[in-house]
Amino acid sequence: MRLYHLILSDLHLPLHDEAAVRGLLSEVKGARIEHLHLLGDLYDFAAFSRFIRTPSEVAQASQALADGKAYLQALISKVNAKKVFFYIGNHEERLLKYILRNAPALFGTVTYKLITPEGAELVEHRWGRAFASHFGTIRFMHGGLVRKTPGATPLEHIRAFQRENIVVGHSHRLSVVYDRHYFGVESGHLSLPEAHDYCTVPPCWTRGFSFIDASGPRVIKLE
Repeated sequence: MRLYHLILSDLHLPLHDEAAVRGLLSEVKGARIEHLHLLGDLYDFAAFSRFIRTPSEVAQASQALADGKAYLQALISKVNAKKVFFYIGNHEERLLKYILRNAPALFGTVTYKLITPEGAELVEHRWGRAFASHFGTIRFMHGGLVRKTPGATPLEHIRAFQRENIVVGHSHRLSVVYDRHYFGVESGHLSLPEAHDYCTVPPCWTRGFSFIDASGPRVIKLE
């Protein structure tokens, strides 16, 4: 099996679902993967959030960063794609926002390269990166909006960008939708919903991932 693009999103390390990650690796075992897209919110970075933090989260921030980067490095090795892209999501943005609020003199010294796995290409622009394909242009991005209904988030991105296929993360939902000649994908998540303590009600999220092969986009649900 040849996959042009494999897309993983929203692990929220260290709040990731290890069983879901194992399921993903099992699904793609033996595949020849051209591009691996780590589509943002790979880290949770609770310690850098503007929300209330526990002293233990703050104290463990440095270790959580190091452990998260090592985990991503190991995951990349297991997937064994020809090229890897690391996208900045809103949770990664917490790092530099924290620096701006608390140590502005260090801004520019601490960069996203600190959290980018070795060998991965950093994509920090909000609108992600576009790739040419026989389906037309495909734009991969973390995404900046969330709609409640599965499929509504990528559909809105398709209509905003026009004449581009869109693959997004951020929503924690899993779907493929079409609008005229273009497709939109939202790539699910690989975290533990119960570990996100800011959720006051059980969220309507779906664990899974997406890929694009010669026939088009597909999403895989992981129980």
